[in-house]
Amino acid sequence: MLQQDYILKMMLGLAMAIREAIENRRMGKDGQLERFRLEESIGVAADMDPSVLLVLGPESMADILLLGSLNDSVAEYIVHALMLDSQYLREDGFEDLGRLREQQAIAITEAFSFPYAPERLEELLNPTGAKSERERLELESQYGSSSS
Repeated sequence: MLQQDYILKMMLGLAMAIREAIENRRMGKDGQLERFRLEESIGVAADMDPSVLLVLGPESMADILLLGSLNDSVAEYIVHALMLDSQYLREDGFEDLGRLREQQAIAITEAFSFPYAPERLEELLNPTGAKSERERLELESQYGSSSS
């Protein structure tokens, strides 16, 4: 049960970070801050310092996550966060770094043997299956953000 709670907390933390990044980006908030929050949430979910994890080559990152026994569901959230980070980096003029994030995400999908499915993002943003916004907020409050 503790492991399930831990996994759900990681999934909720990443879902919250992705949702907030999308919403804040739409409202025109600071792109650098949104990228920083995404990258921090990736580090928390991977149980690694993001400044170390995110400079790794794609295959090295995927190997470390595999060796760390990362749950497949959490890996899928990390992939979506990396792809969103890639998009935002490119929009902000950091093409090379954006390409690296995309390559890291692809390497993770290959290592964990699941396809990148951007259409699943909406479903992933509600990992608890909450039926209403109120229920989702209550669950997020119960499990807390993984970045706290």
